[in-house]
Amino acid sequence: MKPWLFIFDFDGVIANTSQALYNIYETIVCNHGGHPSKKEFGYLNGPNLNEIAAYLCHKHKFDCTTESLKLEFNQQFSQLHRTTQPTEHIRDLLLELHAKDVTLTVATSSNREYIDAHLDSFALGNLFDLVICGDDVAKAKPSPDIYLKVIEKYPKHQAFVIEDSDNGIIAAQQASLPVIFYNPEKRSHNNHASYEINSHLEIHSLFKELQSTAILSSYIEEIECVISNDTLDFPPEFKEQAHQIWQKACASNKQLFNGNVTCYSHHTSNKGHLKLSLHKVEYQYVYPSIQGKLRNGPAPVGVNGLVINQSGKALLGKRSNNVSEYKEHWELAPAGGLAEEFALDCLAQIKDELYEETGITNSNILSSRVFCLIFDQFNQVYDLGILIKVNQKEQSNYNFKGEYSELQWCEIGQLDCFFRSHMITPTSKAIYEAYRKSTYL
Repeated sequence: MKPWLFIFDFDGVIANTSQALYNIYETIVCNHGGHPSKKEFGYLNGPNLNEIAAYLCHKHKFDCTTESLKLEFNQQFSQLHRTTQPTEHIRDLLLELHAKDVTLTVATSSNREYIDAHLDSFALGNLFDLVICGDDVAKAKPSPDIYLKVIEKYPKHQAFVIEDSDNGIIAAQQASLPVIFYNPEKRSHNNHASYEINSHLEIHSLFKELQSTAILSSYIEEIECVISNDTLDFPPEFKEQAHQIWQKACASNKQLFNGNVTCYSHHTSNKGHLKLSLHKVEYQYVYPSIQGKLRNGPAPVGVNGLVINQSGKALLGKRSNNVSEYKEHWELAPAGGLAEEFALDCLAQIKDELYEETGITNSNILSSRVFCLIFDQFNQVYDLGILIKVNQKEQSNYNFKGEYSELQWCEIGQLDCFFRSHMITPTSKAIYEAYRKSTYL
């Protein structure tokens, strides 16, 4: 697996400054004859101080310059570190992650002087490998620049962002990063973060979940797939190693053939809209990665259904002994690679898989929608989780074609119990968790 990288927002996540910052904002706006509001304060949680001052001067028609308003804010901010405390349990969390060799970074729109003063006051600065501030980028949140700058430094890490603001979540998602929403006040929202915690203590158990094979990369309400015609250029050493592995595999398995595979390039997410960029790659370069024999190779993209009938039961399939990965594991059925001809229409692909593997026809499908993107860290495979509701009674006779040795229906409320007592593919576990925790399905 990739090394771990946690990227922390600062105000509200590391420093318990939310109320103090609101008080400063409220006082300054009132002093200039404006009308402060919680809604406006939330909107300004993310942009840098230059942008905040310019916005307030324009919106409230203040009789002052942007620079003078900025100076007022800075005068208040300069003393804040003397009274501010770290957020509850953050110190223990950082020490634990640091002890586990997790790379820790800060990405904040606040200026460096402000951040350094707080980190010195908290005695936490030595735990962070990198601190990126608003001074270091041209555009603050919700622009993804600040997060792109972090992952530019750590391109081979599996990164997670801890954020408490909508603008910060948008910035992270536009940088293709999964987000843990820190929500200690338990406020209602619809920000499509991958995970939500109400206390830093929850990251202890969440980290164990993230260390499992499959993780949730993004929730999805709408999806747009784009295929690049550019040819991926692999390093000569990788190509040579992949070719040797492929030749050896073909010698022992005559059924292997070198067709094109739809592979992941990158994705961006904004308020539930996922734009997924794809590449077509020869299977000989994909095979070594999914077999765990080469790291950092191309990651194929698949589709995995969560089929639920009108009785509230989910369809499960037991993978046969003929498949290449997760032999005799149960999974949410159906599942398969995203074929080249279906790359722009994953719903057509999953319906085709459903009919081929179970005999359930399109006429029995009531609705279908893509709702999550899952990444299997061990096999280096992305899967689009697709919710399919069907008008289908449970049956015992299925026409198996090699993918599954057994199919059965299970009450949605009993899946946890089923998963505990059977071998389950990590992707199916992650899809079920995404479904269970989603707020809009």
